[in-house]
Amino acid sequence: MSDEHEHIVKSFSEDLIQLKNMILKMAGLVENQLQLSLDSILKHDSKDCVKIIKSDNEIDELHINIQNYVERIITLRQPISLDLRNVLAAMQIARELERVGDLAVNIAKRAIIITQHAKIDKLYDLEEYTIITKNVLREALDAYVENDLKMARKVWDKDDLIDDLYAKIFKQLLELMNNDKKIATPAAHLSFAIKNIERIGDHATNIAEDISFILTADRNMHMSNKD
Repeated sequence: MSDEHEHIVKSFSEDLIQLKNMILKMAGLVENQLQLSLDSILKHDSKDCVKIIKSDNEIDELHINIQNYVERIITLRQPISLDLRNVLAAMQIARELERVGDLAVNIAKRAIIITQHAKIDKLYDLEEYTIITKNVLREALDAYVENDLKMARKVWDKDDLIDDLYAKIFKQLLELMNNDKKIATPAAHLSFAIKNIERIGDHATNIAEDISFILTADRNMHMSNKD
């Protein structure tokens, strides 16, 4: 290998490391934002909600920086095959994280209204629902860091569980609203919040599919899960 080629390979490797580090920085901000928003719902306390809403600008800026960095890599390095899939998937994962950040902000906005009313009790599955969804996002990001297809498949498999819990909690909310019309306002906002949580699970699933794309050139987890 010539010195020039070796330098190009090393420079591209450094670009990929920098790109992954940018993704992980964004992921850390999004996960913190999500944790605070979920705590606001569970603890019936909106003290962190303004902080959550304001932090969204930093996440959006990181997303733009990642997009620009990907464009720079593609222009200068012209990656192919696995390298190209790594770069394209990173851009897509950043997009998923940006959307999770937006959903965390939406949950925080709902929490501000919900906490102005009495807490709605008897939603026995709500805490489990938030924990599973938060953990699924963490597992998807861990799978990305580790290039672990098996872990990504486990994330993908949990999507039905999140959907089932959402349906169960939504049904509980409807029953509570039918029995007590006074909780209609907070219950309506909580129903939007739990839908946003379900959508976060969808974005974690999308990240799992991006990992499959990197490693197998195929996002179809239906097929890869049969291995």
